[in-house]
Amino acid sequence: MLRGAHRSLDRGRAEIGAHCWFGPHAAVGEGLTIGPNCRVGAQADVMSDVPAGAEVVGSPTQPRRKCFRQVAFLRRMGCRAP
Repeated sequence: MLRGAHRSLDRGRAEIGAHCWFGPHAAVGEGLTIGPNCRVGAQADVMSDVPAGAEVVGSPTQPRRKCFRQVAFLRRMGCRAP
């Protein structure tokens, strides 16, 4: 529940399993389920359910290994961060 100066807003609820870890500024959409023992990276935007034991990063979130494979591919192709 977010409370403003003149109003209250109910943004819905997310179901978060036991022993989850969230990095700073991670956001979870309303009505989503985060399974137990998950890790959500910093500044990640969770827009779909996350299965138990998953590690997700990015915006929108994707499995950590998939993200790092994409970064490695781009580096091999000669792309650099801005």
